[in-house]
Amino acid sequence: MSQASIINLLSELEKWLRNKLHNVKCPACGHIIVSNHPPQWVNEHLPHITVGEEEISVSYRCKKGGLIEICRLPRTVEEKI
Repeated sequence: MSQASIINLLSELEKWLRNKLHNVKCPACGHIIVSNHPPQWVNEHLPHITVGEEEISVSYRCKKGGLIEICRLPRTVEEKI
């Protein structure tokens, strides 16, 4: 998967992710993430995509080291994008 494909995937997923995050507590800093209200946490939690051999993991990574996993997608999803 190329860097451009990952950026495109992240852009599309960002919209979906914001609606999925509601009352989620970051394990590292304790911030409670509320959907449609990102200003409190957006600078502390950055989108993170890990591309493995069989799957793609989509999450937010806290600057303090926490990881909030949102979903795992099969690697074949890149063929549909």
